[in-house]
Amino acid sequence: MRKEVLSAVAMKMMTGSTAKGSSAIDLKDLSRCLHAVAKNGDSNGIGKLVGVNLDSRSVSYGNAQDCAMAAGALAKAGSSVETRRLMAKLARRSVEVSEDFTPQGIAMLCNAYAKAGVREGESLIRFLVPNIVLKAAEFTGVDCAIVLNAFARLKIKDEPALQRLSKRVTELLRENHGGGNSLGRVATQSLNAMAKLNYIDAGFIRAILVWCEKESTDIARWSPQDMSLFCHGIVRVGGRPSKELISRLAETASSRISEFDGQAICLVWGALADLEVPLSLVRNVFEVGSRRLAECRSKSAKDAVYSLHAMAKVGYYDWAFLETVVVGSLSGRMGALVKHSQLIAMLSPDIATYLTGGQPTERQRVVAEEFLANLVELLQSEPSLMGKDLTSGQLAMFLLGLARCNHSKAVEFASGVVPLIASKMAPVSGDTRPLAVVLTALALLDFTPQKALLDLLGKAYWERVDWLGDSVQQIDPCLNALLRLDLVHRAMPLWRGLLKSRINSAMDHSSIAAGGEKLAIAAHAVSMATGVLPRVFMGALVHLDEVGCRQVLGALLGSGVRNLDALPLATLRDLIKAEAGTPRSGNGRIHSEVGTVLELQMGLPVVSEAVVADLFLVDLLIDVSDYVDVS
Repeated sequence: MRKEVLSAVAMKMMTGSTAKGSSAIDLKDLSRCLHAVAKNGDSNGIGKLVGVNLDSRSVSYGNAQDCAMAAGALAKAGSSVETRRLMAKLARRSVEVSEDFTPQGIAMLCNAYAKAGVREGESLIRFLVPNIVLKAAEFTGVDCAIVLNAFARLKIKDEPALQRLSKRVTELLRENHGGGNSLGRVATQSLNAMAKLNYIDAGFIRAILVWCEKESTDIARWSPQDMSLFCHGIVRVGGRPSKELISRLAETASSRISEFDGQAICLVWGALADLEVPLSLVRNVFEVGSRRLAECRSKSAKDAVYSLHAMAKVGYYDWAFLETVVVGSLSGRMGALVKHSQLIAMLSPDIATYLTGGQPTERQRVVAEEFLANLVELLQSEPSLMGKDLTSGQLAMFLLGLARCNHSKAVEFASGVVPLIASKMAPVSGDTRPLAVVLTALALLDFTPQKALLDLLGKAYWERVDWLGDSVQQIDPCLNALLRLDLVHRAMPLWRGLLKSRINSAMDHSSIAAGGEKLAIAAHAVSMATGVLPRVFMGALVHLDEVGCRQVLGALLGSGVRNLDALPLATLRDLIKAEAGTPRSGNGRIHSEVGTVLELQMGLPVVSEAVVADLFLVDLLIDVSDYVDVS
């Protein structure tokens, strides 16, 4: 039936009933008319029906099924005052008949009110949570996915309900119930909703990965939306797809790239980058994807920036893409960057990666550097961007990008932005990443920090930092930057906290090849600052392997530590025996002790056995002739 005819019939039914003086139009009739009109896509017809029946008392007498059908239809209508008022009435009636809702009815209500944005809707869904928990075992996969997405949209993180719904979807995946594209849509939509809520269910993650890796699961028939949501969602919840599954996903995406829009490509690329998949395995999906993005008529600023971020992360350098899709499209749309200010912070380090790793021609370098200069001018001309919109971490990342590519405006920008970053940044407590980024940028620029940053360093709660948590990757940047900036003395609690966490780590793990390097850096820094090696550090040396011993010995000798004689003799003997080979060249400072140049690599001196003997006997005046063969 044509939309106009159906709407006319529905209107005649409603107006005829009111003309006869009916005190309350049956909600069953209203809901079915609304449902039929909505199914035919006539939102204007729904609006007329709503206007006619807005003040009707029929809503007060509807049953659960009527409420669900009416709400589902109204959600498809355009938002208006009348629609929201009728939705509010339906919500109140739904509470009264809540015990009567079937799983399908609950799903319809959740979907309708999550989309409608009616204040009473969120209260209704929260009120229905006990019913959802009680009836979850009866839900179909589609019901589960709908309710989970409603929770995600409204940010309802009710653990019991999420647990039951996740368990139900897991059961369906293990039974392969529904099969084909239907179950694929349920799996990907459920996964994406859980990712948005940051809800991690290990059983569900295992089930969806096992299900996807089955030969019977036809990934090639998934829609681009399902494929991109799976890639994005599985990374966010911490899943690790097998190499074979990643290959299948990349191959499918490559072969069907013409069906993907910019957002879908960005989600797939971002997931592959976050999974640290070797470029050789997924090169084709980046090659065809970059061409597809260039062809898209509508390229959002987000698509351009996030695409570049994924490319830089995997080491795929497409200069034509950078020049046309990023620089070309964004240069004339700076307003879009102002609106989404976090994109500005992402552009600087990613373009720096292109400049330092992408082997640009002179022309390409000029184009990229000019665009970065334009971004600097944009930030400087919009005080609200730096003052309000961008966080201290985002400003620090932008500065680091300029420093990494040694941009001509880097020092000038640092002079103005460092005090602002310091004023925005809370004293370091649990996470060192923002401060580590600032310090690294300043060290690269050989820039003396201003008083504001020095004050921030003085207030840092280094002892509260979890060096085995998120901050573990910041150990080297923090230590090396502070050493290069001659600020070691400002962060002594950092060394104590680092030593403590590294010692505990060394004792808990049988293999600590990297532990020796971290301990060596810490030992070097502490002894350079104080001239004394903490006693607690010495107890950890017995846990090191030969590589670690060699690193630590080099650090101790280069530091000129005064209490080296406090080392256990057995440990000292092991350290000396482990030290062998010739000096290695590398980047870093150069120390001269007793006329011998100790070359540093990553801040650590690596010395020969002859130098070891000279330093022990001449400089430190320690009699170790029984333990070192100096003949």
